[in-house]
Amino acid sequence: MGERLFGYFPPSDSLNLSPIKITDQGFTDGKEHRKDLPAVYNNYVRLSGDENYDISMDQVRSLLFPLHITSFCLCDALQDESYLGASQVIIVSASSKTAIGLAQGLADTNKAPKIIGLTSSKNTDFVTKLGCYDQVISYDQLSSINSNLKTVMVDMAGSREILGTLHGSLGDNMLKCYTVGMTHWDNEVTAEDALGQAMLRDRTEFFFAPAHIQKRFKDWGYEGYNQRTNEFMTKRSNQSKDWMSVIEIDGIENFIETYNKIVAGDINPKEGIIVKI
Repeated sequence: MGERLFGYFPPSDSLNLSPIKITDQGFTDGKEHRKDLPAVYNNYVRLSGDENYDISMDQVRSLLFPLHITSFCLCDALQDESYLGASQVIIVSASSKTAIGLAQGLADTNKAPKIIGLTSSKNTDFVTKLGCYDQVISYDQLSSINSNLKTVMVDMAGSREILGTLHGSLGDNMLKCYTVGMTHWDNEVTAEDALGQAMLRDRTEFFFAPAHIQKRFKDWGYEGYNQRTNEFMTKRSNQSKDWMSVIEIDGIENFIETYNKIVAGDINPKEGIIVKI
């Protein structure tokens, strides 16, 4: 009784699990309806078996781990491909927490290409002060990007205007564009307009972190994977103390109000929000 677990939980009062593959460090939920999900969604860490567990980091862990695991996978994939020979990596929606984790990870890596962060003009100062981007450019200054350099893009925004503009200006120098998220969720990429047509779709690839995680489980084994990701997460968590403020809100009504602000893009990127229901 009273054991603490870390993993993916639904927003509900209770959850019935059927633990299998049980070790001192964790287990897998063996429920039939979850068996076809990527394994990462069904794995639970037993914090009693984590020798480095620090209860004071619970909030940061819950906020950043699900995002920064994608950051880790992106860093690892880019390094594994030697950045495709690119001279610059352009990260779109640079104020997002996944983007920050990616930029910090790349900045810690020897021989990484130049890291360019694209963000809104209102977030330019915040992103610049993070110190993990070599250059920060606002969306209204896209023409200042050096389109003569071989480039890999990592897109967290999903904006056809940004993608079409950059793909068009970079042309053959755009080696690959990894699409990861849609912070500009209401701006669908379509082929019906000029900007949509400018996208180099044969060089655009959706990046699915769970598939990369499964690959690394096979390559490194469970312990090897955990060692590498824990090292990455610890560094990112420590760095988050310099820029992220944890905000707690109570109740479903406050949650809905906060959610609406997130949808409207009216949230301070410095904040990490914990909802208590």
